[in-house]
Amino acid sequence: MSDFKLLQQAPWQEGGLANHPDGVQVRVVWDDGQSESVAIVNGSYLVPRSGLSEVQGVALLDKDGHLLATITP
Repeated sequence: MSDFKLLQQAPWQEGGLANHPDGVQVRVVWDDGQSESVAIVNGSYLVPRSGLSEVQGVALLDKDGHLLATITP
């Protein structure tokens, strides 16, 4: 079963579910062009950020950094 979706979005954080058999990390791209990658822990992720920013997209990546799926809010 594969489940990749946003659960919580606020101007200072991004979080969601990432239950994909090959997914090990997500990369969040913010509205200022910066991105952050975090590991998936127990099928979920949370990316906090200081200041106010909007998420432009979230990418699900495998262990080699290959793109598995994307979400654009």
